[in-house]
Amino acid sequence: MGDLWRDAERIADAGERAYEQSGSAWEAIAAGLWEGARIVGEELGDGGHEGSTARPARPERRGEGSIESPGDISSTSEVVISRTFMMDQARLNFENPEDLRRWQDDIGEFEARARRDRLSPLEVASTYHELGALLAPREGAVIDQDRREQLAREVLHQAAFPYGIDQGRHNTCAVSALESRLYARNPQAAAATIRELATSSTGEFTTTDGRRLRVEPASLAPDAEAARQPRPDGERTYASQVLQLAMVNAHWSEQSSHGVGASRTTGPFTYRQQHNVSDGDSGERLIDGSGRVVAAAPDIRAQDLPGIYRQFSTEQAPPFVIVHRSRLSPTADGQPREGIVVVDSEEDLRRAVSDLQDRHNMPPVVQVDPERPPWSNSSGRLAAAGAGSTGRAPLGEYAQAAAATSDNPDNHLPIQPGPRLIPVDREHNSHVVNIVTMTTDPATRRVTTHVSNTWGDRSDIDVDLPTLYRSM
Repeated sequence: MGDLWRDAERIADAGERAYEQSGSAWEAIAAGLWEGARIVGEELGDGGHEGSTARPARPERRGEGSIESPGDISSTSEVVISRTFMMDQARLNFENPEDLRRWQDDIGEFEARARRDRLSPLEVASTYHELGALLAPREGAVIDQDRREQLAREVLHQAAFPYGIDQGRHNTCAVSALESRLYARNPQAAAATIRELATSSTGEFTTTDGRRLRVEPASLAPDAEAARQPRPDGERTYASQVLQLAMVNAHWSEQSSHGVGASRTTGPFTYRQQHNVSDGDSGERLIDGSGRVVAAAPDIRAQDLPGIYRQFSTEQAPPFVIVHRSRLSPTADGQPREGIVVVDSEEDLRRAVSDLQDRHNMPPVVQVDPERPPWSNSSGRLAAAGAGSTGRAPLGEYAQAAAATSDNPDNHLPIQPGPRLIPVDREHNSHVVNIVTMTTDPATRRVTTHVSNTWGDRSDIDVDLPTLYRSM
């Protein structure tokens, strides 16, 4: 009886904490059910942890060994309870039967993918919990109910298909590739950031180190691409717009300056997404502390990605960003940044990827030159998938990176359809891709990588290792 009372107290405490934080009875009930699932998991030995809190906003960081072989994820107690509660909320929300059918299909795909990629049952259950909270009614949320439902559908789909994430007509290849890795390994973290940001009243979210940051609410309105449903291949989803805004702002919130020489500006910096997205303007603006637009791009380098990942992921991952030494920008002490794998040769690249596979630390992010094969064609760039007959090319990282002057002192800048662009050459031609797998033909010893690119499904290709290395 003593254990029963202890368990009841844990469930009651979990619900009370959730209600105090959110003021939502739904959240209180969900937290109580979640804690009950964890208690059952402890008793059955299938993944619960004694003394854990009910759905902490940011779980403790996990080591690289946290990716495990979970067996039949779908039947574990925490997954069953979280999935059931999430489905009940989805049935209340989705008026279109087709939305509910796709939702159920994506649940099946996500759980199958989780088994293949050795995600834990707790990771899956936590993702479902965040999605249920995102769907729940919330007065005063910065993103309205209809758009939160869109976000939930897209988050679940991207958790099921993490390598389908695209940058669209935006200069966000770096954070798009990082987003794919986050969804592939730690989808709960992606869902938690989007849920927290979308249900807040002011566009706030919390990084893993406890910092409270804010995205300008106007930037959270879906831009021209994000508003389209269904999304054409190659374009960016609304869920990606929201998470990428959080990622870029988290990075620039820690930077004190931008640029060099006379063009050097000081923070605090904010990154915003305006609603006009066209062939000539992605709608992106990086703004300095005086309100001046300093770049029409996020201006994120490959070497910045490990630091950004640590601010969102709950796993403590070994280095996973692969950069050729010729592109390296060392720190003040002459060393590469933490989290970077530096390669000098094709063999270095093979060993690096092989080590990542052996340690279950896939997918890495690899910096490449978009003007070299296989990323370029005779016109210099692969056509954007989904562009139809227009043949438009994706903007690509730094294709529109620029310093754009503005005399407007108001931080809420008007749409600027034609900013004066000043080319930036911080990393020359730069793009990043994810390596999903690497295989060796036993007969020919030919090494092939399957690469996910953020330019649409047609640009996800098999690349032999020598070609990949030459493109770095």
